[in-house]
Amino acid sequence: MPENEIPRSIAERGPWNNYVVYVPTRKDDGSYEAKMALIAQNNRVSEGYLPLTKRNVLEITMSCLGNRYGWGGMLDALDCSAYTRTVYRCFGLIMPRNTSWQPLVLGTAFDIKAMTDAEKINALRRVPAGSLLYFPGHTMIYLGIVDGRPFAISATGSLSDSAGETGAAADVRSMNSVIITPLDVRRGASSSYTTWLRNLTTIVCVQGVNKYEISGEAADDPTDEPTDDPTDDPTDDPKYPEILLKVGETKSIVGDIGATGRMKYVVSDTAVATVNSKGVIKAKNNTGSVSVTGYTRSGKKWVMTGKITAEVVAPKFEKTIYLTEGDSVCLEDYMTDCDRTCVELVTATKPSVADCVRENLTLTAVKAGTCKLRIKVFGRTTVVTVIVQK
Repeated sequence: MPENEIPRSIAERGPWNNYVVYVPTRKDDGSYEAKMALIAQNNRVSEGYLPLTKRNVLEITMSCLGNRYGWGGMLDALDCSAYTRTVYRCFGLIMPRNTSWQPLVLGTAFDIKAMTDAEKINALRRVPAGSLLYFPGHTMIYLGIVDGRPFAISATGSLSDSAGETGAAADVRSMNSVIITPLDVRRGASSSYTTWLRNLTTIVCVQGVNKYEISGEAADDPTDEPTDDPTDDPTDDPKYPEILLKVGETKSIVGDIGATGRMKYVVSDTAVATVNSKGVIKAKNNTGSVSVTGYTRSGKKWVMTGKITAEVVAPKFEKTIYLTEGDSVCLEDYMTDCDRTCVELVTATKPSVADCVRENLTLTAVKAGTCKLRIKVFGRTTVVTVIVQK
């Protein structure tokens, strides 16, 4: 909401340390009305859609753990397809409502229903966490494999965790929650108490995964360029180094990735970071997590020398600073993931309201009113609103 539209109080509460938003409501006559509401700043709030990264997908996925299950939206709760639809809606991806339609429109779908259980597990080893799994009547979000057992999270009505019993001996339990399960749990009588893994028919990869990596076929690559290997994900394996970069920052990764001789580098998402031929990674203006794989030439083949994970973060400022006349503060106190050496004051619209010293970023509240500071951090410009009260 624009700062000049924020009232002094909303529902008998002041707006400080809250996000002020409009929410749709229904009036007594059934018509629409937008009302102001407050969302505490300790909640995760994004202006616009989130970047589509594995970290973000899993964080949103796990934020629903333990929530109520509601078939078809009963009890104001989500069923399995509404749950996956809601997760990916946070990234601007619109999915159909039903499980039979969803695999047809989003990402890359792989038909695995003819595979054996062992082949399905092998296929799951090759796809990223956050991929969608389907069997008739149910959908899940894939999490990974632990001790040879694949796990997923889903909004679940019922299941059986018994060891193969059928009929009255099967322990079919009502769960009615968003839960994490291994895929060796079983369905009910309608599917002869077979495991979820046995029933699995489709994997949908929302982020790019090559079909050869799923099926196990050999890719015919005439350019002989190295490609990243999703079976060896550095985000799931602590032996690979992890580095943190701020947007716009550069750093050599030669020592981290075991470079020898002629090298090539493959970056999982070039919208987040790039690596040049000298092994220098540059973070772009997008945030997220990427993997970088290094390859050296050995005869006619490219051989992997190592991997790293790079997390790109954006310096953050408080969007609004509230002061009282006479207060003097340093802008550094309102920064995250940066310090004053990274910051440049570009303009201050009303120094008569709040005056900022360019050299040390000291901000002094002069008189009641509102002004805006335009600040540049690592080449990115952000606007901070300063509200001075008496």
